[in-house]
Amino acid sequence: MKKIKFKYIILFLIPILFFIQYNLRIDNDFWFTIKEGEYVINNGFPNVVPFTIYDNLNFIYQSYGAGVIFSFIYKLLGTYGILFFVIFILIIMTYFYYRLCVKVSNNNENISILVTVITMSLLAVNYITTRPQIFTYLNLIIVLYIMELYSNTNNRKYLYILPIISLIQSNIHCMFFFMLIIFMLPYIFNNSKEYEIKPILVTMLFMILTGLINPYGINNLLYVFNSYGQNILEKTIKELQPLSFSSLFGKIHIFIILIIYILYFKSRKKIPIRYLLLLFGTTYLAFDTLRGVSLFIIGSFFSLVYLYKDIPNIDISKYIPKIIKVLIAIILIIISLIIIFIPRNYYPDAKEPIDYLVNNYIISDIKLYTSFSDGSYTVYKGIKCSMDPRAEVFLKKNNHKFDIYKEYYDLQMGIIDYNEYLKKYNFTHLLINKKDYLYNKLEKNSYNYIVIKEYENYKIYIRKDLLN
Repeated sequence: MKKIKFKYIILFLIPILFFIQYNLRIDNDFWFTIKEGEYVINNGFPNVVPFTIYDNLNFIYQSYGAGVIFSFIYKLLGTYGILFFVIFILIIMTYFYYRLCVKVSNNNENISILVTVITMSLLAVNYITTRPQIFTYLNLIIVLYIMELYSNTNNRKYLYILPIISLIQSNIHCMFFFMLIIFMLPYIFNNSKEYEIKPILVTMLFMILTGLINPYGINNLLYVFNSYGQNILEKTIKELQPLSFSSLFGKIHIFIILIIYILYFKSRKKIPIRYLLLLFGTTYLAFDTLRGVSLFIIGSFFSLVYLYKDIPNIDISKYIPKIIKVLIAIILIIISLIIIFIPRNYYPDAKEPIDYLVNNYIISDIKLYTSFSDGSYTVYKGIKCSMDPRAEVFLKKNNHKFDIYKEYYDLQMGIIDYNEYLKKYNFTHLLINKKDYLYNKLEKNSYNYIVIKEYENYKIYIRKDLLN
């Protein structure tokens, strides 16, 4: 243990440093997530959309477990508490990914640490944040680890934990439930007779059955098929757009994918079919949507340790003086803590105008127009609003009423008349940011509204008949 302590410091601290340097923030979706979690704690599981101006929209809260956890931690420990919780999840992910790599590489620690640090650092930069997806990433890594344990031992007892993982997934972030099964599918194709296939198939069946144990039953599992694959979402939500050269993010990650393919096929080892299928399958997921890149990183990087496990496993740390190791560890820890505790604003830009409404009007009387991004904090403050980032909620396929999101899109594109839109909903207040289509339109013709408060990037309007 004395020989590998320094390696562990590098293993865990480097991804944490990448997280706090590039992704130490409160994601905008966090605010409606904790409000929904708070709602579940106080009222049980909703079947209609809370915190919206529309009546009786059907609703399935797919990430209620994450919402409850986030809500509890934020209420108890505040902003820093939730950020340290995310770091804690990152540490657990790093541990299991490292154990996965050690298993696949036949205990080659050096290559395992290198691949783990690269994998977790890439995830930490873009994907490890205050969203339910962090639980999905952890579960996917555990699934891969268990499947590798099984494939190496043919001991079906390792598979017993997977139905429990699926139960957790369906109650914490069900949108990605079937991704657990998808990550297991390559292990069905066993071309070397190392292990039996039937126990995997039986386990998958039990995983689906345990996944049904959730407040919404089978509708929860099938919700994803109504929520995505629709052009309106792909056109307007960045993370659902395909990977391409059109952005710096796309260029960098396509380059990373290319490097991984070169490393795979430059190896002199025969590649097991399960690793090839994981590589090809997650490549498809990466090019399908930007957020699928995270699945490529998790599902394809670890196989590199198998292909390069014959690289000498030299204990490099023994050539580094102990005092240098201690200094490096102290410096990394100090830098991490300094960056974390540098004063910064973790709240969204709309906080000040929304707080103004909360402090000056009766919340229950407000019927507020908001843009897509500003609705999250509005929901958090308990104001009923017209739009928030839960895009799938506003699709007719899910809410069984009408396509609210399409109407909002048409408004922003100038396809429908904004005066008719405002007349239809008769909002008490409008929260308009500079990026909103209505910002310039209302400056020229404010219809039945008047500005009551201005900020650098926002204007608050009130319906004229409500003025005292």
